[in-house]
Amino acid sequence: MATSLSYDYSVTAADILTEALQFNGVLASGETISSDDSTSCLRTFNMMVKQWSGNIDFAPGLKAFSRKHGYLFLQQAQSVYSIGPSGDNASLTYVTTTMRVNAATSATTLELTSTTGMTAADKIGIELDSGLIFWTTISSVTDSDTLVITTGLSGASSVGTRIFTYTTKLMRPLYIENAVVRDVDTNDTPLTPMTLEYYEYLSNKTSDAYPTYYRYDNTLTNGTFYIDVEPSSVKNVIRLTFMTPAEDYDLTTNDIAFPQEWYLPLAIGLSKLVSPKFSLPWTPDKEDAFQSALSIARTSYAETTDMYFQPGLE
Repeated sequence: MATSLSYDYSVTAADILTEALQFNGVLASGETISSDDSTSCLRTFNMMVKQWSGNIDFAPGLKAFSRKHGYLFLQQAQSVYSIGPSGDNASLTYVTTTMRVNAATSATTLELTSTTGMTAADKIGIELDSGLIFWTTISSVTDSDTLVITTGLSGASSVGTRIFTYTTKLMRPLYIENAVVRDVDTNDTPLTPMTLEYYEYLSNKTSDAYPTYYRYDNTLTNGTFYIDVEPSSVKNVIRLTFMTPAEDYDLTTNDIAFPQEWYLPLAIGLSKLVSPKFSLPWTPDKEDAFQSALSIARTSYAETTDMYFQPGLE
């Protein structure tokens, strides 16, 4: 018999819940989970994956899987930024271009070098002659080099000033591994992380200069990102490499956003957490199965290095 030659096996939250309850003997083969049990177990499942992703050193493989790159858009006279669903302007991806024709104060029709990749309702930042980035949304894209914005410009914008657009705000990073300042030619200059003490000891946090240091606090809802100065140019962006939280499972039909190696420990881990809800014992055999599955998943996708240590060598 031929093999399947497919590698795209996936499961939904409902599959994880069913497997967890069957593992505990709550459900027999062919039985369907009740609505109340589904709601209860899905709630516990969300809590579990959030806790697992909240520990940066929980699993080396999750670092490679949950690592993302994002971009923070700078603003004149601003050295502290909020990053998250209701924060300042930041995104996983963005489109950039320049003004093709001068635009006066209150203008709503902009003539750009290109509108490729831009769509209605996208957020748009326009560099003004004052050095400020004016943010609004795109009302409509007229053609390949013209669009209409929702709110008129608060100041004039001349030929060559920079334009940024993006669709969705960046999620709140759990942890920022590194940050660089990326200029208009995509050249990167590293930012050095600073401690709270170093940041507090900065004598002038409002100086107008090129950023060299950053600090990140994983505050609630939105994270807080600090740089050591107020940026001298809003043409640059800050590129972030960061760890994301686990995705929400709002519905049992949601696909599981973990690699395949994690399906089994997710199911057995949930089984362990919900067993008290059904007054069921958690036996040593079940614990052994959980630890074995978890151990394999935690070491999968581990990053490699050319340096290693071996004892006993002179």
